[in-house]
Amino acid sequence: MLGGASGTAYSYTCPSGSYAKQFSGTYNKWMKNIGMTCSDGTSFGPAGVVGVNPWSTSSPSGFSGYTNARTGNSVDGFTLLSDIGTALNPVGGTGGGAVPDWRCPDGARISGISGNVGQYDLTTRFTCGQPSTKVMPTDTKYSDNSSTAVNTSSGTSSNTLSGSSGNTSSNTSSGSSNTSSGSSGNTSSNTSSSGTAPKPISVWVWVGLAVFILLIIIAIIVAVVLSSGKKTNEPESS
Repeated sequence: MLGGASGTAYSYTCPSGSYAKQFSGTYNKWMKNIGMTCSDGTSFGPAGVVGVNPWSTSSPSGFSGYTNARTGNSVDGFTLLSDIGTALNPVGGTGGGAVPDWRCPDGARISGISGNVGQYDLTTRFTCGQPSTKVMPTDTKYSDNSSTAVNTSSGTSSNTLSGSSGNTSSNTSSGSSNTSSGSSGNTSSNTSSSGTAPKPISVWVWVGLAVFILLIIIAIIVAVVLSSGKKTNEPESS
């Protein structure tokens, strides 16, 4: 509980499966009122009295706790944490004393507030709940890596890897294709297609061909020599 004043009780809870995405209110030296908007659009409050200075803090994917909270009889100020624990802008005043940081259990989000409203003071307690569906973080420090496999080739396979830039590409061929896309959005592709590039003739084929030609030449020479010798040995006619 932030603050220690007594008064009229209030309690706001988001519908089942939803969570708080925005808190707002007013403050003077300390918090005067607080309201809450849920991820399904439901709004509550504000609870408290009218203050001078408006404040608001939001996180579309929810809040996971608070830090740097200060309190006396009333909530003075605090800094809410995004869904992945990043400190958002501080709200409220800077008086009162420091209190320990507070976090929701893993995977949970702040889904409700309750407390008391006095004539001059406001107390607040945050409560947590589990979202009904997986919430993708929207914090700027968050990076979403995903991979998708696509098989569209007649021969082997086509693999696609998509990084945080969200760029995705795929290649289709009769051979194999590998494509990778990193966070910078640059894409490199190596593609080979079976049967399109002739293989180099082996050196042994050339050696065999040369030997075959040489044997033919030798056979021709031998045939000529034998033919010449036969003519020389024939007797002259009288």
